[in-house]
Amino acid sequence: MLYFDSAASALGDHQLLREAFQESLLYDSNPSSLHRSGKIVREMLEEHRTVIADLLNVDKKDCIFTSGATESNHTVLLSLLNSPVRGVILMSKAEHPSIYENRKWLQQHGFTIKDVAVDDLGRLSLADLQKNLTKDVLMLCCMAVNYQSGAINDIQQISALLHQFQQEHKGRLIHLHVDAAQMVISEMYAHISQWQADSIAFSGHKISGPKGIGLLYWRKHKQSFLRGGGQEMLMRAGTENIFGIIALRLALEKVIRYEDINVYEKQQLFQQAIELSDGVLYHKNASIKDKSPYHYLVQFSPLPAEVVVRHLGSYNIMVGTSSACSGDSLHRLRPLLAQKMTQNNAMQVVRFSYSPWTDLELLKQLIQQLPEVMKQLPRPQIYK
Repeated sequence: MLYFDSAASALGDHQLLREAFQESLLYDSNPSSLHRSGKIVREMLEEHRTVIADLLNVDKKDCIFTSGATESNHTVLLSLLNSPVRGVILMSKAEHPSIYENRKWLQQHGFTIKDVAVDDLGRLSLADLQKNLTKDVLMLCCMAVNYQSGAINDIQQISALLHQFQQEHKGRLIHLHVDAAQMVISEMYAHISQWQADSIAFSGHKISGPKGIGLLYWRKHKQSFLRGGGQEMLMRAGTENIFGIIALRLALEKVIRYEDINVYEKQQLFQQAIELSDGVLYHKNASIKDKSPYHYLVQFSPLPAEVVVRHLGSYNIMVGTSSACSGDSLHRLRPLLAQKMTQNNAMQVVRFSYSPWTDLELLKQLIQQLPEVMKQLPRPQIYK
């Protein structure tokens, strides 16, 4: 299988998962139990929280284990309901569905949602952000890496704009929430403390960890909407996922410490595969500073994306159409249309994505197989 859908879910690192599972077998008790066995599990859990906090260079008391980035995003957004204050929430139309699909619900509860434009790469427009900053803005939601195009937002600069506005207008503090689910570039983790973000959502399965585990970094966190046993510093009720927490720590260690010495060669091999297959590669000249080298939008005109994905899948080449978290086709087009792509082109675009630790051999196999596979694609008369 040639797997190029890591943006939906990276292939699990089997060695990492086995190691996490073997360790978790030693800690079967509930970490909230008062007996000795429970306390041992609690101590182990807190040790992993400390390691993760040190990896991210943040305070461990601000690190909350969740089921994934979707829950982390919801936790922050829905916390607004605990406050009597109502105001404006800023986000772009390119945001992940776990952020964007809360719009109507928040509006029904008295909040105003305003769109911030993105450029044709999918980055938040700093000029449009400045235009939308007013004293009644409560929160800005922003991706670290665009889940569709791989565009990289300059979170540090965005944060600086928010702080500058607050100082100049003596307004209330604007909460900066960052969705970092797609962040697989090790260098980006080194700058997290410089972002001065108020909350950041992380996902385990996007970085070769297991599904069902995530992390929410939340400075000065408020009351959560998940109540019950009081776990996770009263922020996330429910017995902690010990296996997931161990695996998340190992996955974060891997992605943060991994140096992809073949990143440029992989790019060249991938571009060669697309060119030989008569595909159109979007943003091929974007620098690594502006776009992840692991996300690509490709168009095999004039074929619909779903046709291409199914055809490639029948030959064991796995690619994606937009977000795997969005089942509705119109919703899948939203981030592409926000990037000023025509609806016709947006309906034909497929997403290739792989991980920093993807082997060069996989890209070489793609060069050998993709051109021939695309030649085998049956084309109705209307497409000829």
